[in-house]
Amino acid sequence: MRKTSYFSVRKVKLQANGHTYFAWKVDGRINGTRHRRFFSDREAAEAHKAEKEIQALNEAKLVRTTASHLSGEQLRDAEAALQRLQGRYSLVLAADWLLRTFRDTLTQKSFAESIPLFLDERRAHLRRTTFQDYKTTFTSFAFIHGNKKLSEIGTGDIIDFLKSRGVTGKTWNNLRADLNAFFVWCEKPPRKWIVNNPVKDVEKFEVAQGIPEILSAGKVKDLFAFLETYRGSPSKPLEPGCLVPYFALSTFAGLRPAINGGEITRIAKLENIDRIVDLKAGVIRITPDLAKTKDVRQVMIQPCLHAWLTRYPVERYPIIPRSASNLLAEVRKKFSLGHDVLRHVFISMHVAKFRSMGDTALQAGNSEAIVKKHYLNLVTPEEADAFWRIVPAR
Repeated sequence: MRKTSYFSVRKVKLQANGHTYFAWKVDGRINGTRHRRFFSDREAAEAHKAEKEIQALNEAKLVRTTASHLSGEQLRDAEAALQRLQGRYSLVLAADWLLRTFRDTLTQKSFAESIPLFLDERRAHLRRTTFQDYKTTFTSFAFIHGNKKLSEIGTGDIIDFLKSRGVTGKTWNNLRADLNAFFVWCEKPPRKWIVNNPVKDVEKFEVAQGIPEILSAGKVKDLFAFLETYRGSPSKPLEPGCLVPYFALSTFAGLRPAINGGEITRIAKLENIDRIVDLKAGVIRITPDLAKTKDVRQVMIQPCLHAWLTRYPVERYPIIPRSASNLLAEVRKKFSLGHDVLRHVFISMHVAKFRSMGDTALQAGNSEAIVKKHYLNLVTPEEADAFWRIVPAR
């Protein structure tokens, strides 16, 4: 193949006005036209040579044997596009796809710029803990990819981020879910900031779950015997039984027990708790604004729970008393109680006693499949009968 251009750099001796001096000469041709220039130092000459070589290569692309209405710049763009497509797709097909899917907004917003917009819009619909989880995940991701436009973030970026956190299983799934919530929001109208959610094809792990931790009826009875006399800190004692309503609702109604945004905390903040915990009707009404799943459900108040809430009414014994975090931590440590153990007790004892997975699922806010897989036959009917007979001793 004939070389279109060739440039050289060499030192030459020049004469002018009776003086002799040396210079560096750059000399070559572009499509037959000679280009020549002199420099006082070699570094500048080499830089000019490189610049002219690039020009020569670009100009060479203008040489064609067929007539075209395209300008030189348009031809170079077309050749660059075809090179990127690498023969897999035609330029016409690529152009058609671009015209169907491209939106100007795709290139306008970076990840860091979009985070506050998402959080501001979703704040009113999220639990405080969920909101904080989102902020933490997004801040970590933005540290790496914050300046990237949303359309530039790919599945590989998501996977690399998750791997960099050194997590697997449930934690991987949780971080993935946080990012997925954000990109789904970006993808939906009226925004339509991205065409494809980069999280969609990221692997989601199947997390093996063992047998739920529960307490026997005897241990639950011991727990409540302790609670009836428990007063909290000796320096600032509360009334005996100060934690009974919290533990009774968690154990005999299966309310989600987190004191930072859980169902039980939301109920405790209501002015008219009796409309939710209705002892007269014998039902606890969990409305969407109280439930973790945002679904309506009703929990029947069994005779034992009625007895506990009658003996320790929430009007006198607040569900979340003063210094609740410290008090609950002390009791949980004393009885080795995991976070959701009391809820697990409720579900397993309910399905063992009443033998209805559907009813248990409705009252617990779970699916029948979850009840069947994790809670069915976890305790005997005799154990469940003893559990539902636990009532105040005082």
